[in-house]
Amino acid sequence: MIQTVSQWLGQDPKQTTKILTVVAYAHFFTLIFLFVGHLCFKRGRKNLRKYWRLSKEGPFYRVCAWIFWKWIAFVVWVDRIAFGERLVVTPEGCKPKFTVIKTQSDRIILNWSADRSSWMYPDQYELQVRSSSGAASGEKGTIEGWDVLYCGNGLKYDFVGLTPDTPYHFRIKTFNNKGESAWCGGTFETRQVPVEDGGKGLGYTWKQTSQEVQLTIPCRPAAKAKDIVVICKATTLCVKDTGVSPPNVLVDGELSNSVKGSEASWALQEDGGTKRLVVVMEKAEPTNDRKSHWRNVIKSHAPVDHRFLSKGLIPGKLEAYRLHVFRIESPQTMQHSDPSCVVKVL
Repeated sequence: MIQTVSQWLGQDPKQTTKILTVVAYAHFFTLIFLFVGHLCFKRGRKNLRKYWRLSKEGPFYRVCAWIFWKWIAFVVWVDRIAFGERLVVTPEGCKPKFTVIKTQSDRIILNWSADRSSWMYPDQYELQVRSSSGAASGEKGTIEGWDVLYCGNGLKYDFVGLTPDTPYHFRIKTFNNKGESAWCGGTFETRQVPVEDGGKGLGYTWKQTSQEVQLTIPCRPAAKAKDIVVICKATTLCVKDTGVSPPNVLVDGELSNSVKGSEASWALQEDGGTKRLVVVMEKAEPTNDRKSHWRNVIKSHAPVDHRFLSKGLIPGKLEAYRLHVFRIESPQTMQHSDPSCVVKVL
């Protein structure tokens, strides 16, 4: 196009490019001057408010915005031709960072953001991954144990075909023809596939019905009922084994949803020489669909993939049975045949 215009004007291509750049900037500042001048008059401000109201009802604003951004794109295109890579700046200070992360059992969707080194030239991003068990399957090749997943100027990548309940390590950098930024890293874990509408936590397994949640916690073989301390609140749960020194905290954290603390119960069970503690809590609000079912018990622990939870009600009754069974009779007291056993309910 520049060659055609140069021949038509009878000028050198470089001289033509400079002329077009001057004309583009002149028109741009003329538009700005007219817009600012229009604001200086009461009638102009009134018309602008009128146009803004009309933009909410019709295509006026969209058409103006389209023209404006097309004009900006034309100016940038002319500058790229006129100045070339002289507009490119090293991106050393444009380190990207991960923003919104969406995880599923077989998929991780990554989003990131970064300052641009130059508004005239888009920066490129390189995304790499490595799983905990070794390098993952990449598309561009392997670099020092890292798989290159993506190279481009996009700000999003959808990583599919992953293993459930597996952590993956990611790192990303900004680069262009003048250099590159430092790496930004992050570790994100795929979700669990639910079993009996439950999953695994740190030191326990769990399952649920529409009314209750049950935790199964492995205990030491010599554990006794009097060694177990359960502190159950509406939004927190703490389970300790005080039969060792110092006391062993089995579960401790904030619940992902509220429970009826006064309706909690637990039992110490033995099967084949192994002991486990079963804790049953009643949900404060029964769940009746996939969106409302619990995805984890402790808020900070790994959730299950909600896509595989039951669509409707989860029938059944979960009970703490065998051996020592504790059920709360009031917010402060519990009845049990062994008065030495300690259970706190707040």
